[in-house]
Amino acid sequence: MSVVLGRLEGKGVLLRKKEQPKKGRAKNVYIISIAPALFRQHRREIIEGLVKLGGKQYRFRDDSFVFTKIPVAEKAWIWYMLRWA
Repeated sequence: MSVVLGRLEGKGVLLRKKEQPKKGRAKNVYIISIAPALFRQHRREIIEGLVKLGGKQYRFRDDSFVFTKIPVAEKAWIWYMLRWA
């Protein structure tokens, strides 16, 4: 189950999702999912910016980035909103 924490219409969304690690109990992960058209157009710049801020590309989608800590995810989301809004 995912909970939407932030949304930019046509640009992207910030989600909180429970994931089950291999070693035990579920934990929260924070996912920034970029609109596919915007991601294709500015792929290199978006990847560099979000990875530099601590994100990892989500294993199921190329245009999504995973963060394990909410402060880091919020900082990356703010960077993304200010850059692309």
